[in-house]
Amino acid sequence: MDLVITDLLMPDVDGLEVTMTLQRSQAKTKIIAVTGGTGIRDFRAAAELLGAHRTLPKPVAVKDLLEAVQQELEGVAPRDRV
Repeated sequence: MDLVITDLLMPDVDGLEVTMTLQRSQAKTKIIAVTGGTGIRDFRAAAELLGAHRTLPKPVAVKDLLEAVQQELEGVAPRDRV
């Protein structure tokens, strides 16, 4: 698996746990996490500490998501963090 896009706040699954599990079991898989919940900075920092390669705030513009996917697959580091 090359890339996974996950939400951090989902009704039935904890996105932080998904990120952690993927990092442990699929260490080479790139992870992009998105969130729109309160405390976005806290969730984004936690996701990155647990293994997300980058995080995007919701709502995510399709252009931004496609750019992030392309950059991850090409190995380009994120430009900035909010």
